[in-house]
Amino acid sequence: MTSALYLTYDGLLEPLGASQVIPYVTGLAARGTRMTVLSFEKPGDLRAPDRVGEVERRLRESGVDWIRRRWHGTPTLPATAFDLWTGRRAVRRWAASRSGPALLHARGYLPGYMALAGRALDTPLLLDLRGFWVDERIEGGYWRPGSAQERIGRRVERAILDGADHLISLTRKGVRRLPELWPGAAGTPATVIPTCVRTGLFRPPEDRAAVRRELGLDPEAPTLIHVGTITGWYDGDATVRVGRAFVERTGGSFVLLTRDRAAAEALARKHGVEARIESARPDEVPRWLQAADAGLALVRVSPAKDASFATKIAEYLSTGLAVLATGIGDMPDFADDAVLALLDGRTPEEGAAWLAEAIPRPDRVARARELATRE
Repeated sequence: MTSALYLTYDGLLEPLGASQVIPYVTGLAARGTRMTVLSFEKPGDLRAPDRVGEVERRLRESGVDWIRRRWHGTPTLPATAFDLWTGRRAVRRWAASRSGPALLHARGYLPGYMALAGRALDTPLLLDLRGFWVDERIEGGYWRPGSAQERIGRRVERAILDGADHLISLTRKGVRRLPELWPGAAGTPATVIPTCVRTGLFRPPEDRAAVRRELGLDPEAPTLIHVGTITGWYDGDATVRVGRAFVERTGGSFVLLTRDRAAAEALARKHGVEARIESARPDEVPRWLQAADAGLALVRVSPAKDASFATKIAEYLSTGLAVLATGIGDMPDFADDAVLALLDGRTPEEGAAWLAEAIPRPDRVARARELATRE
């Protein structure tokens, strides 16, 4: 039996870890791979023992081992360096203990750097890029060009790309751009796997109005939703401006489902929009999407996002929602003006007008679902 260590710097107790990482590792375990997952958990999440116990039980019952480490956020550079050191130690111990076929699978650059400790013991490395991390830090304004962070980041980037035996990219555009970052990219095989969705979980409801009633929304009003973070690479101002224009045009409801409640409330006040602002556990998100008719995924467009694709887009489409997004990565290739449009070149008011036209289309649910399952 092959053993695999999946490394993620995101926590399994976070929404992203719960929706993406846990189904992945448990699914592979069910298919005959001896899975171990190494994650870094936020201190606040670790203070919820019931949630920790629930995840532990789910992994144990699925035959997945969990190596849990505490995430350190500040001061940024020393904290990240410490996490990398503890991660590399854990990887090396795991790799040294394997006696049969083994594989390292790193979700992103920092886990990729940790995985190099096992690659040094001749354990093959599968690198899941998820995006261009160094470019994202610079273009997002987190690092200054030419700073120590960029210089260190570029060395880390080169080291993990040199050490990878196979690459996974979310986008074809990301693969095409790899040679700009790494001249040796042409010699390493790469596979494009777009963001995935559990279509059995994210599915259209039998009665959308009934779901709205259950969640305290107007059952007859068209509903627009944004799920997840509304800061960082997400354009919170554009998101809320589209939401305001949507409410004014349709008389409908605007829902912000996010852990960033304070940021969402500040944005709603700033733009004068009445929004339903809620937080939800990962297992509650499908129900909220079933209450909606349309979803927003407005990521700031930048060359750094050429290798990115928002998970929420697949979840929206699979639930039958019309989607207004931005043209990052391969999004322009998927655009279908009936159910998936780009805000690029449109004002927020024009984006809201497209949503108002797309929602009542009689084939909207079936067409969105077909796009999700086909891609």
